[in-house]
Amino acid sequence: MAWGKGKNLWITPPFYVDYGHNIYFGNNCEVNMNCTFLDDNIIRIGNNVWIGGGAIIMPGVTIGNNVVIGAGSVVTKDIPDHVIAYGNPCRVIRENK
Repeated sequence: MAWGKGKNLWITPPFYVDYGHNIYFGNNCEVNMNCTFLDDNIIRIGNNVWIGGGAIIMPGVTIGNNVVIGAGSVVTKDIPDHVIAYGNPCRVIRENK
């Protein structure tokens, strides 16, 4: 089992997970209400990440540093550093520099 938490992690309830492990958060992350993490495989969240309300993070996904994930997004694949991404499926919309 693994659960990693960086400094300044904010999770607004309710927050749903499959198993409650296999999730690693970097520093300065915020997860808004009604987010779901399907963690039967490791999920990695980088530093300075904001995840909008109602987002679903699928198993095995890595979200890079300095990323914004829009509300209601379904993240099915890795998201690179320094981007804004949203949608179903979630995709990069533009750089976030």
